[in-house]
Amino acid sequence: MTQNFRSIENNQEKYQAYKVQIERFKKAREQGFYFEGIFILYATLEDRMSAFLYHAGALNNQRQKL
Repeated sequence: MTQNFRSIENNQEKYQAYKVQIERFKKAREQGFYFEGIFILYATLEDRMSAFLYHAGALNNQRQKL
């Protein structure tokens, strides 16, 4: 399955993206794919930590490590 990924441009799109990921997590958990569920949660937490560090000034404008 090929997916096209594009940048999220506003908070509504961000909300929808997180909503999709939480639904994917719930489905993985219900079907016993715990390892997949762990990685979905990890990716979400990594994204939130990146946003926090960016807004705290620890990352540059491109969100790359200094």
